[in-house]
Amino acid sequence: MDFWRMFRVCLACLALCQSAACLNAADTLTVAFWNVENLFDTRIDGSHDKDFSPSSWRRWTQERYSRKLDNLAWAVNEIRPDVLCMAEVENCDVVEDLSERMLKKHGWTLPYIAHVDSPDPRGIDQAIMSVYPIRSSRLMAKSNRRRGILVATVDADGDPVTLFVNHWKSRIGDRDANVATRTTEAVDLREEVETRIERSPDTAVVITGDFNEDIDEPIMTQILGAGISREKTSAQVLERRKILENLRKYGEYAEEPGSSAMSADCEDSCTPLYNLMADAGGAGTYYYARRRMWNSFDSIIVSGEMLLDPSEEGPAWRALDPGATEVFSPPELREEGDGRPKAFRRVRIKGRPQNYYEDGYSDHFPVVTVLTNVSPRASEAVHE
Repeated sequence: MDFWRMFRVCLACLALCQSAACLNAADTLTVAFWNVENLFDTRIDGSHDKDFSPSSWRRWTQERYSRKLDNLAWAVNEIRPDVLCMAEVENCDVVEDLSERMLKKHGWTLPYIAHVDSPDPRGIDQAIMSVYPIRSSRLMAKSNRRRGILVATVDADGDPVTLFVNHWKSRIGDRDANVATRTTEAVDLREEVETRIERSPDTAVVITGDFNEDIDEPIMTQILGAGISREKTSAQVLERRKILENLRKYGEYAEEPGSSAMSADCEDSCTPLYNLMADAGGAGTYYYARRRMWNSFDSIIVSGEMLLDPSEEGPAWRALDPGATEVFSPPELREEGDGRPKAFRRVRIKGRPQNYYEDGYSDHFPVVTVLTNVSPRASEAVHE
């Protein structure tokens, strides 16, 4: 383990040197999010992971853990992200194990990791793996029972990207209580994003996560304020700029973004955000087998300024191409028949051993987008 960690750091240094020698600035950035479904090792560190041992009902062995790492590493290699945001990881050790497995099996890795232990009773956290250095990371948690939101800034060749990695309350249990929790999570996220953008309007903000809400549901569109129309969101950004410019120029009173007096309904009053999964048609990322229903729970959301034409002022990183966002769902990740995500889990199937495991990946599909760098440095580097 220590050898691989040291080797991974050396590889990171080499990658950065090569990047600096070949490109003055990256021109694209591939960002992915994946709920990897219970990525636990076999060590018992507390009550939260007692089900993940060879003697537990899951029969979670080192061999099975290793096989899951192999499968995840294969899929990540196919995606080739520069930044991978994840949900449902046990701790930093399993993220490092995945990084090392990628290096061993595929000859490259995402060496920089952000992870903070959350107070979640299940012991599942969010994490980030990146080919670029991670400047800072922290867990934004306003409750000792919720997972919180992992907030990190990645230094993508000198043009930073601030990431928010979410895993909101599931739909299991009391519906009203769950909706109330997800509403609170949306408000907390919105307030933090508003603060970040207010402080630095040119910051590229990318919000990822398993929100347990479809992209067109009110908590996403009205409370969080993540639009699902490119044209409308872009127009809102430009209109908002005019209002703020008039405020600065003429001193007319206007409600400041993020103030406590703002309406709880964010659809038309908050800093505009855009859900890139709308570009993918709201394609399903999770299949609820009992109701035979697809859900678009997993999203990548960007600040509205990132939609603007390069001629407009704004972040260096933009989401300009409506065709650059997809649900990654090749045949290897799909079940036969209904095409649902192929999970790696113990199942009971007639004629199979009692501890039979389906050899899969996760019960969610990854979502992927490619951002474009419109800064002058990036343009100059491409044409050198």
